[in-house]
Amino acid sequence: LTTNPGVAVTSFTQDDVNNGRVVYVHDGSNTVSSDFNFSVDDGQGNSVTSQTFAITVTPVDDDAPTVVANTGSTVAEGGTDAITEAELEFIDTEQPATAVTYSVTSGPSNGQLELSTNPGVAITSFTQDDINNGRVVYVHDGSNTVSGDFNFNVDDGQGNSVTGQTFSITVTPVNDDPVNLGSLPAVVAVIEDVLSDIDLSQVNLADNDAAGLPLTLTLTTATGGQLWASAAAGVVVTGSGTGQLTLTGAADDLNAYLGGASPIQYLHGANNTEGMAADTISVAVTDNGNSGAGGGGWIALGDIQVDIAAVNDSPTALSLSNNSIPEGAASGAFVGTALGTDPDAGDTLTYTLLDDAGGAFALDGVTGALSVADASLLDHELQPTLSITVQVTDSGGLTHSAVFTILVTQVNEAPVAAGESYAVLQIDSLVVGAANGVLTNDSDPDGDPLTALLITDVANGTLVLNADGSFTYTPDSTFAGVDSFTYAASDGSLASSPVVVQIRIDAVAAPPPGSGTGDEDNSTPDPDTPNEDSSEETPLDDVPEVPITSGEEKSRPVAADSGRNVKPTASAELLAVQLVGMTTTQQVAQELQLAGRPSRPLSTATIASLRNSLPSWRGNSPAVVESPLSLFYGSEQLAEMGDGGDSVATEEIVLGAAKVVTSALSVGYVVWMVRGGTLLASMAASLPAWTSFDPMPILGSFQAIASTNNDEDDESLSDLVG
Repeated sequence: LTTNPGVAVTSFTQDDVNNGRVVYVHDGSNTVSSDFNFSVDDGQGNSVTSQTFAITVTPVDDDAPTVVANTGSTVAEGGTDAITEAELEFIDTEQPATAVTYSVTSGPSNGQLELSTNPGVAITSFTQDDINNGRVVYVHDGSNTVSGDFNFNVDDGQGNSVTGQTFSITVTPVNDDPVNLGSLPAVVAVIEDVLSDIDLSQVNLADNDAAGLPLTLTLTTATGGQLWASAAAGVVVTGSGTGQLTLTGAADDLNAYLGGASPIQYLHGANNTEGMAADTISVAVTDNGNSGAGGGGWIALGDIQVDIAAVNDSPTALSLSNNSIPEGAASGAFVGTALGTDPDAGDTLTYTLLDDAGGAFALDGVTGALSVADASLLDHELQPTLSITVQVTDSGGLTHSAVFTILVTQVNEAPVAAGESYAVLQIDSLVVGAANGVLTNDSDPDGDPLTALLITDVANGTLVLNADGSFTYTPDSTFAGVDSFTYAASDGSLASSPVVVQIRIDAVAAPPPGSGTGDEDNSTPDPDTPNEDSSEETPLDDVPEVPITSGEEKSRPVAADSGRNVKPTASAELLAVQLVGMTTTQQVAQELQLAGRPSRPLSTATIASLRNSLPSWRGNSPAVVESPLSLFYGSEQLAEMGDGGDSVATEEIVLGAAKVVTSALSVGYVVWMVRGGTLLASMAASLPAWTSFDPMPILGSFQAIASTNNDEDDESLSDLVG
């Protein structure tokens, strides 16, 4: 009722209506109707019910936008932050989000608002729709600030607004790198091998957030240069004298230090280093992460080229390409080249011989070639070494000298060889040891050890010549005469002229005519001839004294003149060789060989006659009896067969041997030696069978066989050597 405004009523009279006292007050909501239902009565119990009064509400936009969210945001220093709907939202019930407009009244501080659709352009208004779609961003200017707030109003475009609003933006600090607000020199010039100043006075270090906290500045060389500095107020120096110098202090202190008088000096670590851009100094700084998040890394401020001015340096070394010369070298002969070393590229070097070893040498001053000046002074035996002094001089007159020892080497001379002569039986091999070899009469002027070099081989036999001069020669079985070979003596470098070695091969005599050959049976012994059972003994007093030499000796001496009654001395030696060659049909040929005398046939006998004597041999080997004198191979030794009191059964001593003359024969020698009344048996290495029997019966058998054939063939040992 108008008479009581603000108080809602639920009943009124027609009079109230008629007098305008009943009013409807709309609550301002965005509605279009406000109907109410009623009933009417007359106060007398008469009424009208279920009536509706319709009120149409005409819309009127008179509501300002209302806030839903205004939480503020956070951004890193120097960063960009998108303002979201959850952080800032105003709504208007009558107007859409595109109509709700924000107007910036101040700020934002330390940055600007932008639309992501138009970056880099500051804005002062935007809609709720821009926020809802992430188009509104705040860009911090990177300053050392902690906030980026801005103030704003919001309206709905219908004159309804909300004013005096603030959006808070918190800025998270980030560490800022230090910078050089000044400059570095592009090039510094220093002097070779001299401690030189480095001018860094134009450097001006700064750090926005250092707030007086220390910075670290490093200077690092590239090719081995060394940096030197001393500590000062507010500045700590480390690494002085090395390739990396470190300065630590606040920016202002460092700037003051670098601006002082010659605080840093340079010297290259390698002597004689010079040239343009010979080194580089790299400069870097860090604030060690003094404030905020991140940072603390090394910031490269730039590089400085170091030019090193050259100075003249003395030659540092002197060498000689060769330090020996053979004695007797001709005057003018080249010895070697002196070569100086100078650290300065392009220097011209000259050479001087300060000591020429008494005039023995000369030196070319330009090339450094050392030569013989006086050949007569080069005598190894008198002076095997000579000393000289060489000096090298550079373009600036600086010198270096060195002493060299020249070796006067001995000249090797070729060995001198002489020929030799040797002799051997046709049936034997000549084995010559080194002591009697071909080198024994050779010599070397320098005393060098010699070796024998075979030049031309033998023509009628087999030769094995050893380096020490020893050799083995085996003649061909059918050759008798003189064979030869040539050799040279070598000292390892030079060889002698070839010389000839002659070898005389003595033939073995054949049996005399009429002595019995072929199948003639001469096995019947002469009754007057003693056999193996004979007990008759003949002393060895009648054995002649005959010197004997072996195959290793170079010649055989002529046998001593002897007769039947010559009595041997204690050193008398007699060598007799009996050749026995046989098959089942061949006869046995007997031969006596005295040292230095021609061969002499003794007698012959058939194989049957020989077999008659075999059963008495010790061992009675079937191999000996049944095969044609087949002998076992092996090595034997000299066996003593008797003492000084022994004597042979007969004066006619027959000494036997066997040698291959056809493919059916075997080989062997038995050498019986009479020395001081003692009978010795010596076997060759290939005749083991000879040790299996007593040789005395077979000697007697040969005596008997010879007697049956021909009395004229019976020859005593005295007859043979007489």
